[in-house]
Amino acid sequence: MHEDQTTRFRAFEDLEKIIRNEAFPNTINDFLKHYDASIFPVSDKFPSKLDRSRFIIELIDILNKYIVAPQSHMEREWLNDFENHPNLKQFITGISIYPTRVPCGIEFVKGGAYSPEEARNALFERLDDKINFINYKNLKEESMLNELYLVIYYSMALIYNSPLEGVEQDIHSIVDLARNRLLRNNAPFDKIFLFYALEPKKEVYVLFP
Repeated sequence: MHEDQTTRFRAFEDLEKIIRNEAFPNTINDFLKHYDASIFPVSDKFPSKLDRSRFIIELIDILNKYIVAPQSHMEREWLNDFENHPNLKQFITGISIYPTRVPCGIEFVKGGAYSPEEARNALFERLDDKINFINYKNLKEESMLNELYLVIYYSMALIYNSPLEGVEQDIHSIVDLARNRLLRNNAPFDKIFLFYALEPKKEVYVLFP
């Protein structure tokens, strides 16, 4: 996991739950019966606890105004005029509204244009964290293990983080880079694996030895 990205995106998921479960008055249900909304956040900002209540109030306000004159014929509408909603303007770039077919309510868009280099560095950081973790240093001797293995599991990172693969980087090049890195430092593990747990083809790569 890329920890900064993961923390941010999970915070948006928590905010979605607050909006769904606590913040919406009955009037917003009229919106949800007919429309879905995708909210596009500013890349480096997130409403703090102090800003959150104002953010939700302004979000409800702008959606309620939209319900006053619904456009049932439209396929999609992009809202980005937040001059009267300064809190929204500070934290989001726009709201995409479209007729609902399979209701999903209101969601923050959590993806973005990231370099696969960020995912590669995240893998290397996780490897370094585990190799240098003090609790693993003497684990084999203390637990009387014949061998100690490390398995790096890649699955949920695909949802929250930059993609591991890109135009100039595939899984095989990542594995080669990780292997070269581990030649310099692999203790205390006897073997290290990368479990690439993506459907439909799950694969296991030996990173060391």
